[in-house]
Amino acid sequence: MALFSAFVFTILPLNVFFSRVLMPESGMILFSIASLYYFSRFNRYEKQGDFIFSLIFTTLAFLSKLSNLYLLFPLLVILISKKGLKFITNKKIWLFFFVVILIPVLYYGYMHYNADIKIMPYQIGTDSKWGNLEVWNSSSFYKTLFFRFHTIIFTSLGLLLFIASLILGKKNLFFYSWLGSVILYFFVVAKGNEIHTYYQMPILPIGSFFIGLMLYKIYKIRKLKLVSFLFCSVLFYLSISNLLPLYNMYAYSVYPAAIKLNEIDLNNSLVLSIPHRMDIMPELLYYADRKGWIIRPDKLSDETIEKYKEKKVKYIVLTEPFYLDQQTRDNLKNHEVYKGDNFIILEIGIGSKNREP
Repeated sequence: MALFSAFVFTILPLNVFFSRVLMPESGMILFSIASLYYFSRFNRYEKQGDFIFSLIFTTLAFLSKLSNLYLLFPLLVILISKKGLKFITNKKIWLFFFVVILIPVLYYGYMHYNADIKIMPYQIGTDSKWGNLEVWNSSSFYKTLFFRFHTIIFTSLGLLLFIASLILGKKNLFFYSWLGSVILYFFVVAKGNEIHTYYQMPILPIGSFFIGLMLYKIYKIRKLKLVSFLFCSVLFYLSISNLLPLYNMYAYSVYPAAIKLNEIDLNNSLVLSIPHRMDIMPELLYYADRKGWIIRPDKLSDETIEKYKEKKVKYIVLTEPFYLDQQTRDNLKNHEVYKGDNFIILEIGIGSKNREP
């Protein structure tokens, strides 16, 4: 069963895409799984090494993302299922929870007050991430999540296997508590889950378990062994099919722009990047492997161009330039333009002619 679950986890589109980007999600998933694994081992075998590892990985899980506090629920279920309420008198357990809570409190407290990074809004429900009644009562929230579940999260076949496993599988309190805590997290951070696809990554490990469990049940039936492998093949095909659109959704235009820039300029000149979305700010400089500056699209003007010319910038790269108004387009005609399908590269200079790449 473990092999089936590992296979599913490896090929799911959301996991493939976000496990290779410059974001904390892949580390968050690693720390979360390791936290539950070593804490479960500690409560079964009571070995000092397992206690230390569970302490480290749980702390790292909470430090990687504050939303990982949902792990407290399955951790408590592990305790209760093994020792009942006797764990209340266990000093080591109290030490565990004291440390894994204290360190993140100090860390996030420092960022909140000293680094001026606001972790918690002053009124829950008023910022862009935390759920409120308006989001919960909106049909778009549920439609968005359902669409992602049968495409980039589990694929259509994976979602059917997931549901079948929930209905037909053996009811294990730990795994269901893990799943339940993730679903609760979806609602607590409802707006963030509606906006961002990667917010659903916490469901990938537990979802892969249930899908793998169903594939294993099918495999164990002698007449259906080939069916289980057929399902794996279809899952793989659907995963690739649903993975490719993610590259269009997330900064697809930035990568070809960087490749073209490197073809045009072999001198590693300084560049001014103007991304169409501010959540993809560093990508162009990263893909092009060069230094430069990043500004918002609404800051582009003749004065801005002159300012960065003085800083020795030679090229300006604009992605998805549909946002440009006519006046700005007319102003840019004074510069040499390299046009791609969804990006424009300007070579700063006077009297240069437009030309296609």
